[in-house]
Amino acid sequence: MRVILADDHAIVRQGLRSLLTAGGKFEVVGEAASGRDVLTLAEKTRPDAAIMDIAMPELNGLEAALHLRERLPEVKVIILSMYADDRYLYRALKAGACGYVLKSAVYEELALALEAAQQGKTFIGTGVSQLLINEYVSSSTLPAACRIMEKLTLKEREILQLLAEGSSRQEIAKLLCISPKTVDRHRENLKVKLNIAEDAGFLQIARMLGMVGEE
Repeated sequence: MRVILADDHAIVRQGLRSLLTAGGKFEVVGEAASGRDVLTLAEKTRPDAAIMDIAMPELNGLEAALHLRERLPEVKVIILSMYADDRYLYRALKAGACGYVLKSAVYEELALALEAAQQGKTFIGTGVSQLLINEYVSSSTLPAACRIMEKLTLKEREILQLLAEGSSRQEIAKLLCISPKTVDRHRENLKVKLNIAEDAGFLQIARMLGMVGEE
């Protein structure tokens, strides 16, 4: 099974590579340090699966999973995260991820997640509360953060993360291949949808949504 790794910490990627390749079942065909890089890497290498962290710069793992589902639906996404929280689990499943494993789990769980993905199944690690899974399956009441996210377009979510990270309008325009005026229009739309008056509110909202980490 051909796999790519996406995590902004090189030591995590190195450890995962060693574990995955030791048994001979998995081949690591590339590594990426950001969600945006993993999209380019996936298009280049056409892997069977992508193991992704959530908290990555420029484009977080959950948004990257959404893009992969649209561009390369055959690539199975496994989220490997430190977050045992309904915000992340719900959004990961909505984004099309077929596995969610905590970084605190043993390696065998990640291997099981990859094997399940290969069989077209979904694997949720034991560290994620069964209660959260039950709520996802049976409840019509979404977590507040998820309701907010569903108000935003894919492009608005990308721009929200970049604004929260402190990128300038010119930097965002260059990265997303749009004009600075288009960035301004998205920024104003975000302020209306999120009910914020100052740019500082972008960071607060992005933290609440789990798009960027806490300091």
